[in-house]
Amino acid sequence: MNQDEARLVTAVSFRRHGGLAPAAMRLATRVDVKALDPAEARTFAALLAAATVEQPAAAPAQRTRPDAFEYELSLERNEAQVTELVLSDGSMTDAQRRLVEWLVARARR
Repeated sequence: MNQDEARLVTAVSFRRHGGLAPAAMRLATRVDVKALDPAEARTFAALLAAATVEQPAAAPAQRTRPDAFEYELSLERNEAQVTELVLSDGSMTDAQRRLVEWLVARARR
């Protein structure tokens, strides 16, 4: 996804699960991109574009670390078209990690 395509994303639903205490560590949020201020929207589009350009190596069949998290992102375009991304601590690229960190910070607000 390039930056122009990333700007077409209108909302993202984010879920984190896993870790050593899965119930306590769950985190979820929904970000309405249209409600972000222009600078935040540009930051999000840049992070999303970078995170979707690189693809990590194939994820292992099972988590290799018992404390690892998995992340589910649902990207909406025009409230209809949805793209699903599933990432894990053990196989994320640096760009994907930066996007996840941004989403975790938003979820904790």
